[in-house]
Amino acid sequence: MTLEQKQQLRDFLMKDGEDSPAMTFSMMEGFFAAIATIPTVIDPQEWMSMIFDVDDELEETPFASQDEADVILALVVASHNDVVTGLEEILALDDEELEREDFEFPWTPLFLTDEEESPEDFAMGFLLGMQSFADDEWETYAKDNVELVAPVVILATELANEVSDEEYPDMCVAMFNSVLDVHEEWRTAGDEPSVN
Repeated sequence: MTLEQKQQLRDFLMKDGEDSPAMTFSMMEGFFAAIATIPTVIDPQEWMSMIFDVDDELEETPFASQDEADVILALVVASHNDVVTGLEEILALDDEELEREDFEFPWTPLFLTDEEESPEDFAMGFLLGMQSFADDEWETYAKDNVELVAPVVILATELANEVSDEEYPDMCVAMFNSVLDVHEEWRTAGDEPSVN
């Protein structure tokens, strides 16, 4: 996705401001990171409506026209594919590539480059995705890997309020690294995800 496409989708998701029933862009990316992590293929029909109505309270379509729906839904699918492909490319990196001085991740969530985006939203989206589509497996995994998932849980919950300003940047990086580690463990134990 281009930056312009990301901005277009972000603007639509937040068109109702803080009262928007939709996910923020960062929450959506975290949600897609969870979907990409779970080995079971999840049909987009199972998660698409959640993007626009997190709490399942919306009584009417969020789109003003079919043309708008076609454009926005295509952007959502493109964002999903970006996250899935990006995480798989990261998983495929070898140690030599990671140790290069000029190394850059093939994909990073928007919150790492855009101060308007929230790391906490990304963590909440990841947690929501895991709990929505692999709740039992996630609960067991989280209990067995408390330290690994701690940054995700902290930033996704009210515990984030206890993180000091000095600790916050490192916590955000630790959270993303935790997501990458969880993704690697779950994906290497399962099948490849599908890109729709």
